[in-house]
Amino acid sequence: DQERSLMLREFQRHGFSLAENLAYSAEYGILFNDNDILEKLADGVMKDRDMLFAMIVDAQGHPLVEKSLQDFPEIEASVRQRVQDILQNTPTVPFTGHYDDMYQIFMPVFVPTVQKDGEADARSDAAHQPLEPEQRETQGMAVIGVSFNRVTESLAEIQKQVIRLAIVVLGVALVASRLLVELINRPIE
Repeated sequence: DQERSLMLREFQRHGFSLAENLAYSAEYGILFNDNDILEKLADGVMKDRDMLFAMIVDAQGHPLVEKSLQDFPEIEASVRQRVQDILQNTPTVPFTGHYDDMYQIFMPVFVPTVQKDGEADARSDAAHQPLEPEQRETQGMAVIGVSFNRVTESLAEIQKQVIRLAIVVLGVALVASRLLVELINRPIE
């Protein structure tokens, strides 16, 4: 069970990284309403073998790009509603959700910010001041669905390999013990 929880944690971390990268990469595509770039980004994320769907929406929750979400009609409406709820209530906070063998990640897409020349100096002067959370404007959201099936299949395959290895080791031990018994029982000449 410890192996399963470790694999699931790593799997979730992988999914979170994919969503975070998609959201970061989509900043300028949403800002300039460049659906070609957004399509390429979503296609790139969908190449991951664990991805089930990807969606990028604007700040009002309107889909700009959608890949394979329609393949899951049982959750499509709830994903869209969750996006609306997040954008209305806590648009700057990433969220996750689980549905059967699927891990869903809702990652905010922020308006790109550029550091001005004097900002670096002002930040170093304020090094001894308490930090205030940076307020960034949200311009949309990246949503992905990742499958748990590969983790489950990997765990089942590992269990099968351990059983096979145990059988091989047992067989070798039986043969070795039989040879040793014959060697020890052989009369000395």
